[in-house]
Amino acid sequence: MNALDQAKQLFLEGLQLLEDEQIELAENKLLQAHQLLPDRLSILVNLSAVQIKLNKFDEAKVTANLALAIDSTHADIWLNLGIAEKAMGSHAQALNFLDQALHFNPALAAAWMHKGWIHMAQKQAPQAQACFDQATHLDPAFALTWQADACISLGALFYNSQQVEQAIAPYLQALASGHHTALAVQSLLVIYAELKHHEALNALIQQQGAWVQKDALCNELLGFYYFNTDQLDLAQQHFRQAALLSQHQPNTNNPQEWPVSEPRLRHDLEQLTLLQQRDLQSESGQAALDVIARCTPACAAQDQAALRQAIGAYHYLPNTPFSGRALGVNDFQKIEHDFMHNNPKLVVIDNFLSDEALLQLRQFCEEATVWKRSYPNGYLGSFMASGFCSPVMLEIARQLKIAMPTVVGTQDLRQAWGFKYDQGMKGINLHADFARVNINFWLTPDDACLDPTTGGIVVYDTPPPDDWSFEKANADSDTIQQYLEAQQAKKIRVPYKMNRCVLFDSTYFHTTDDIHFKAGYENRRINCTLLFGKGL
Repeated sequence: MNALDQAKQLFLEGLQLLEDEQIELAENKLLQAHQLLPDRLSILVNLSAVQIKLNKFDEAKVTANLALAIDSTHADIWLNLGIAEKAMGSHAQALNFLDQALHFNPALAAAWMHKGWIHMAQKQAPQAQACFDQATHLDPAFALTWQADACISLGALFYNSQQVEQAIAPYLQALASGHHTALAVQSLLVIYAELKHHEALNALIQQQGAWVQKDALCNELLGFYYFNTDQLDLAQQHFRQAALLSQHQPNTNNPQEWPVSEPRLRHDLEQLTLLQQRDLQSESGQAALDVIARCTPACAAQDQAALRQAIGAYHYLPNTPFSGRALGVNDFQKIEHDFMHNNPKLVVIDNFLSDEALLQLRQFCEEATVWKRSYPNGYLGSFMASGFCSPVMLEIARQLKIAMPTVVGTQDLRQAWGFKYDQGMKGINLHADFARVNINFWLTPDDACLDPTTGGIVVYDTPPPDDWSFEKANADSDTIQQYLEAQQAKKIRVPYKMNRCVLFDSTYFHTTDDIHFKAGYENRRINCTLLFGKGL
């Protein structure tokens, strides 16, 4: 067999291996073909594409430039150069190369697609959408391989850029593709609820009903939707369904997905003992108690699977109805006035809850086995989707909207949670939240707090800069601290007190104050939070 025939054979074998996703073997065959025929354009173009698949971007560029020396009008060569530069973060250069590709072949769908992704990276949603639409128009079949990913990303970009209406179409396209159904439906539920597109939301529920019923996050989102449309029974129903589903679904609040920390074991041992004393213990709870009681710190580190299985098996969620007055006797008209005129927007409210509401909510927090999430500092958290859906909590939120029609009544409830802390434990780090109004209140009796001058919350009079992402404002504590020092931010310390509420703008940076509480389960510091409105 002569060199030409050998090269052809190797080339064809390389293409077949590429089709079979055996990329490294494909590269080897194409390199051999290139050695035999160094000036064959088709070999160079395909070799460059294979090297891109192997993340060998510098080599891909060298190969593509060899091809350009043979034919500078070949669109696929410019495409490969554009893809390589895009992968290496050289977006301006990548766009130049992709435009060259389109100059020689305006119908090259892949070039339009990659231009779209670059515009996505540059947060240019309209330009990205135009490119994606053009790619789909040119090659609908080709688009199916990437359309769902692109649409999901584009929808998120529109939404995060406050172009909420524009986010609908990409999410609907993603849903129609049959891929990313969960994320598309969840995102559309958020958007329709925010925009009060009730008919569209109900149509989505009807179309995706069987699937929605089985998804924890969708049920949580519907819980908030029904609460904000004054349908409390439906809200409670969906929150409880979310809590039940989250026990078994990954990537929600499934305890099987999380490491079992020592603080979590200590808490669950104490809680299950309490349930046993109150004759509320189930068989699965007793079995978990037996496992945890035998556990040592070494066992906790070594036998995570057994612990997760035991902890994931029990579930106690009280559903005691609540009627009557949930809020304490306060001048909420004056509270609203002070909040709107104070700088910073912060008001302390003592005797926040009625005695009945305080007692019932504290009992729920003591008994409900919803404290599934353990945080690095050791405290435990529970959200609506993991079971923090006590009827009294929803009633508190409902009555707040009535009592403060301007500050709270005009805003949607967006999230609610509770956190539990051990004695001497470090609390939540410096952060800002995504809501406009934060209602933070405390449940543990005063005699549990060993230092009444601390134990509460520290709020700074400063929000993050406009160009900060939510992730940075919510989690980058070191950078936040440096920013606050540079801004000479004023610190407001509110000491702990049972049944005290701190009402403040949630976009202000805030953190838990130092905690010094007594030992013992019923002395754990408990704070509850209601978030209203859209901030960050």
